[in-house]
Formats: sequence, C-alpha cells, structure tokens
Amino acid sequence: MLAQEGIRSQGLLGELSLALLSRMEETVVIVNGDVDTQDGPTIEFVNPAAQKRIGLPEHELVGRALGKIVKPREWPAILKQLRTINETHQSARLDVPAEDQNGREYWMEISTVPLMGEDGRVRHFARIGRDVTTRKQAEQQRETTQRLLASVFGVMDSPLIVTNHVGTIIMVNAALSRQLGWSVFDAIGKQISDLVGEGDQDAVARLVSDPEAGEEERRLGNVTLLHHSGPPVAGSLRLTLVKHPDSQDYVVIKVDVNGSGQEEAGRSLDQAIRQSIARTQGGPVIAGKLQLVGLNALREELGARWPEISERVFVIAEQVIRKYLQPGDICQRSGADGFLVFFDRLTESEAQAKARMIGAEIRQRLTGELPEAAAM
Repeated sequence: MLAQEGIRSQGLLGELSLALLSRMEETVVIVNGDVDTQDGPTIEFVNPAAQKRIGLPEHELVGRALGKIVKPREWPAILKQLRTINETHQSARLDVPAEDQNGREYWMEISTVPLMGEDGRVRHFARIGRDVTTRKQAEQQRETTQRLLASVFGVMDSPLIVTNHVGTIIMVNAALSRQLGWSVFDAIGKQISDLVGEGDQDAVARLVSDPEAGEEERRLGNVTLLHHSGPPVAGSLRLTLVKHPDSQDYVVIKVDVNGSGQEEAGRSLDQAIRQSIARTQGGPVIAGKLQLVGLNALREELGARWPEISERVFVIAEQVIRKYLQPGDICQRSGADGFLVFFDRLTESEAQAKARMIGAEIRQRLTGELPEAAAM
C-alpha cells in the first residue's frame, strides 16, 4: 500500500489522482522499483479495473511479487524489460498473454512507465494495460490465412497471381514459374501488365483497377502472356475481386495457358476457392474451410519404412478422407505432406474438428491394415 499512501500524502492532488486511477478503464498496477530479485518488484497498488481483469481482490494482490501473477513463460521477458527501463529511464510497451481465474487466455498491451524519486532513481513502475485480445486474435487469424493460402497456391497446378487494387503483384504460386518462367522473386513488385503483351497492357490494367468492379469473376480472353525466358504464349485471365472492409482490396488472377494441358488440372479446388471468395469477404472464411490433413508425423514415426509403404499410406488416407466429404467438398493431394481438404459448408471450428477426426481414423486404419505401421 506504500504507493497508495504516498499518493494520498500529497493532499488534495493525491486524492484526485487516486480517484482518477480508480475510474480508469485501463488497468493500473504500481509496483516498487526492486528489479534485482527473481520474482521482481512488489505490487503496491491496483485499481478496480486491474482487480477485475486479473480476477483477484486488492488484498490478494497488494504485497505479492509481480512475477507471481504472470505466466511463468512470460516472466523472463517482463523482468528483462523492467531492468532495461530501470537503466534507461525510458517507458516501454509489451504485448503479454495472460489467463483469468477460469483459465481463459486474454492479451494485454502493457505500457510501463518509470516513476522517479528525488534522487533520480526509479522508485516505482506504473504498468498501464488495455485489453487487446480482439486485435491479437485478428493478427493470428491473418497469419493462419496467409499460411493456408500460401499452401493452396503452392499445390495448385493453375498459375495464380494476387495483385493489389492498382495491379502491383504481391503473391504468385509455383505454377506460374513452371508454365511461364516467372519466379516469385521475378514477379513480386511488378505490375500485372508487365506480364502480358504490349497490346493487352491497357486492357489488363483497366480490368484490375476498375473501381466499379463487383466480386463476380471477370474474364479476359485472347491475351498474349509473356514468358520470362521464352517466346510469348496465348492464354486468358480470370479475375476475382476480394474486398476487405478493413484494408485494401485484392485481385486474384487465374492464368489459363492455351495448350498447356493444365487448364483442367486442379480446377476443382481452384473453382471451389474462387466460388467461396465470390460468396464471402475472402481470406479468413477460406482459411477456415481449408484444412491440411498432414502425414508428416506418420512419416517421421515410420522412419526408414516410409519409402516402401508411403503410397499405401496415401491410398488408405485418401479412402478415409473421401468417406467424410460432402457435396461441394474438395480433396487434393499436397505433395509429400498430405492432403488439402476444402470443406465447403463447414465453419472454421467444424472444419478443424472434422480434420482431427479424419486424422485419428487414418492412424487407426493404418495400424489395423499395415503391419509395418503397427508399432506407431
């Protein structure tokens, strides 16, 4: 209670300060300046918002070491930050995961401010926090979306390009390199018009940046596609606008190369994703529907036995997956890693649950049907 008593000792100004701290929506925890002990400084003040967020009353918090109320794996970073602030006298900010008394995780953005004594040394730290759980969940969702969309791009046989609203290329898949010679490093940062013949550049640029474009697919046929290191080839482009309410719009472009023999390969998964883009706001919804049923763990467990039985493993795995598919669902093998499964009618949590169920049954089938896998 030393911090609170110190504030009160300042008379009317101190009482006003306490009243202000007590009414703040942000959490406020004031600790002493002891950063040399393993458990760190001692809590001397917590406002009502902090008591509510932590889930403990004032008398159970004041007098405890700060290190005792945070997650053990987060404490080293917090203590290191406090020691740095103690040396530099500069405020700092840190996003910290925590758990309430019911075990539910939440995220706090903590701004730590050093409070100096008359001798110029840090006597207290004021830790002011606000709940950023929604922001962190959105960031994690975006990361998941990016990983899954990258996986989709990598396994599709049709060349795919993503541009921003002015036609700058921000993502391409490996199929573009296989069919037209443009690697990721060659293409990213260029304009989409740089990948087509001079006579088609204006039409492509207008189509990509059209401010009146809706989310339905648009097609531009009879386009001259420039090969990075070979002669131009004929083809067509199919464009789908993906609108994001909180950020810029994107354009997903599917490239069809005439006579490549690839127009039909991978079309089912490609078509399902593009139809989903057209029906929804894009990335997060697609990421929720798309799940990777991976076989990496099985491959590691089988070790040297994997090469001789891998194809039988894939056959059994595909049989199990197809048993769970509903109309509109798509399954496609993803190289040596497993299968990408697109659950057209499921939510993200439902798709994740079904993917786990499929994985468990694959393991059960392998144990029963392959003697070599019985020891897994």
